[in-house]
Formats: sequence, structure tokens, C-alpha cells
Amino acid sequence: MRAIKFRAREIIRGKRGKWVYGDYFSQRKDGVVTHYIIDHNPLSPQDIMWKVDPDTRGEHTGHETIDGFGVFEGDIVEHPGTHELRSVVVWNEEDAAFQLDLVDHEYGKGWAKPGMVRFMKLVGSIHDNPEQSK
Repeated sequence: MRAIKFRAREIIRGKRGKWVYGDYFSQRKDGVVTHYIIDHNPLSPQDIMWKVDPDTRGEHTGHETIDGFGVFEGDIVEHPGTHELRSVVVWNEEDAAFQLDLVDHEYGKGWAKPGMVRFMKLVGSIHDNPEQSK
């Protein structure tokens, strides 16, 4: 069984900050929903909690790229042997599974299984490099 882990951009004074990693939860208070990532560090006497932008939240797929980077929902990966063929990691609600959506180019659209990322290179995310996902 894989560990379930999330990442999102921290919100600092209304602006997006660094990527933070851990468990995700949201809290509703007085009709306002606030989103958090919490890191349960066993070496620390207390947990670390960040307020995050929910639009940047992505779940870890349980896979790593050829370079050993963990792959999250919203990441952009490059297919082997090409610098033009890229896919975005997405959650497919109908199949209840992660998949790779081929970015539109001369070959058209398509998808692949997320286990394929072990042969691919991480080149960015839809949040940091939106131009690469079109």
C-alpha cells in the first residue's frame, strides 16, 4: 500500500509561497473554508501546519520519474527520447486512477498509465509552468 501524501503552495499574506508537503485537510469556520497541509515530523516535538492554496493541491501518485523525483497530480512529464512529447498527470474520476494526459501537439491527444513515469523526466507543473501544459 502506498502512503498518501499531498503538496500545495503555501499562502503567505495572500500570495503563493513555497511548495509544502504532507497531509491535506480543510476546515470550515463561520462559512469560510481554509485549506491546510500538515507535516507530522517524528523528529519534531510538534507538527508543522501551512495554510495553502487549494487550487495548487495535488496528490502523490506513488510513482517516481527516471530521475527519482516523486510525481504529483498536476506535474508535467516528458516522454523518453523527445523534447516535444509531454503529458500532465491528472486524476481520472471515472476510473478512480491517475493517468497521463498527452499535451496537445501534432500526434493529437491521448493518455498513458502513470506507471510509465518511471521512464520519463519531470519538467514542471501546471502551476509553475502553465505554458508547457498547452
